[in-house]
Amino acid sequence: MKICLVLFVVTVLFSCASKVKKEESNVAPPLLEEVKKEEGQKKEKDANLIEAPPEVIWGIPKDEAALKEWQRKVVEEADEFYYDRLASYYANNPHLQDEMIKYSEIMIKKTQRNGTFILFFYDYVEQSTSLKKDRLMARAIKYLNDLSKQNEGILTLMARSRLSQLYREGIYLPKDTVIAEYLYKGGGNLDSIIQTRKGE
Repeated sequence: MKICLVLFVVTVLFSCASKVKKEESNVAPPLLEEVKKEEGQKKEKDANLIEAPPEVIWGIPKDEAALKEWQRKVVEEADEFYYDRLASYYANNPHLQDEMIKYSEIMIKKTQRNGTFILFFYDYVEQSTSLKKDRLMARAIKYLNDLSKQNEGILTLMARSRLSQLYREGIYLPKDTVIAEYLYKGGGNLDSIIQTRKGE
């Protein structure tokens, strides 16, 4: 009788252990597959991050030929990745930074949503020490005017803010605090207010 009872208990325990093992084996493969999948995605992500050589990532061309290739990519293909690399390179070489004026204008003309490059163009011109700064600033103001009439959210507001500052200072535009205030408060009908101010 005792032997039967012991055999019964052992059989039940063995059966339970076997059932648990079977359930674990049913659960384990999907979990294992999920972990493997996540590891694969992480490796792929890491590979994408280091796909470009370090000199490209940090804006340090390895030689003159590499720099010329970056410039070609921007001039011929309006490549934003290489535009950013050039911006980084010229930021590290401030005496050459006026070069970015040219590349920013190329991006304005060759990209559809060009608001970002209009603002970059203006900022580069504003910092420029070029003898042609007045002519460059006239172009920058024209681009800002264009952007101020578009519906590009924060970029449009930033264009209006820069124009507002120019009207307030009265250096490259006639000093007009009314127009400056109008633009500062987000006014979007610049042509209309300019006409109104001329008629007063």
